[in-house]
Amino acid sequence: MFRYCTRSPAWVSPPSHYRREKLLGLSATGDTDRIPATIPSLTASHALRAFTGRTDHGGGALLRGNPCLVHLAATAPATAPATASVTQCVSWQDSGCAHVRCWTATGAEIQLCGHGLLCCASVWQSVGREQVALTMNGVEVRFETRDGLGWLAFPRIPVEDCAIPDWANGLLGAAPAQAAVAGPGNGYLLLELPEDCDLAALGAPGQALVNLSERSVIVTSRVSAAAALYGETIQFRYFAPQHGVPEDTATGSAMRVLATYWQGRGEGNIQKALQRSPGGGWLQSRIEGQYTWVGGRVIADVTEGAA
Repeated sequence: MFRYCTRSPAWVSPPSHYRREKLLGLSATGDTDRIPATIPSLTASHALRAFTGRTDHGGGALLRGNPCLVHLAATAPATAPATASVTQCVSWQDSGCAHVRCWTATGAEIQLCGHGLLCCASVWQSVGREQVALTMNGVEVRFETRDGLGWLAFPRIPVEDCAIPDWANGLLGAAPAQAAVAGPGNGYLLLELPEDCDLAALGAPGQALVNLSERSVIVTSRVSAAAALYGETIQFRYFAPQHGVPEDTATGSAMRVLATYWQGRGEGNIQKALQRSPGGGWLQSRIEGQYTWVGGRVIADVTEGAA
């Protein structure tokens, strides 16, 4: 096991504005002037987006992915950073491993944050301290780059079929064909809708879901080759208002669950997923033994006032 540090870093206030239209490839652009060569005790913020994508279809539409503000710190944080409009993650090194803690825009700490872990790993790589192992709340993940994407290897999570909740149809305005659960009582509920259904047309359930279940909800369906917009094999949306996230844009932890679910439904070990959130996300997965690899592209999200 890796030792957690105990000293508290000083914080940098997050930038007040995001220039969201200028998106740069983190590794491809050589934008190293924004990332220090060494890690001082007081670090700048690194604004990134994970699980982005661009396609030649639909006029080259951009899947914007999930924004994240990464703070590299010398030691473990004693408190959360000042709130910002996006996910914030703090990462520090100890005993050859990078540790990560993440918070939502509302200040709630995230148990397991896929896009935060991927962004932290990408920043460590950009400053010349690539981390093969990262930990978050006791979960160890491995990191690698392959085919231009960053990949995280999570321990596989069991997924079990369950009865379809009697409230599901009314909540979604669509009738699920299958249901499953993963994780503890406040973990995940998966609801499978018919193939090629229009997930983008679903309304976010908001407070209604909070009143019905402690579980976040992943709504998913198969996608046929004829109906695919980006070459995806599956599509999904993710709602977690119980955890301060009415709808997440691009969710690596949900992709980990979906990989196991769709393997069990006969769809094989490799998936390409379109997250049909308003911003859009592109995620991939592959199952190898006891690990589920979740992959995606990370790009720089240039911020006002970032060093």
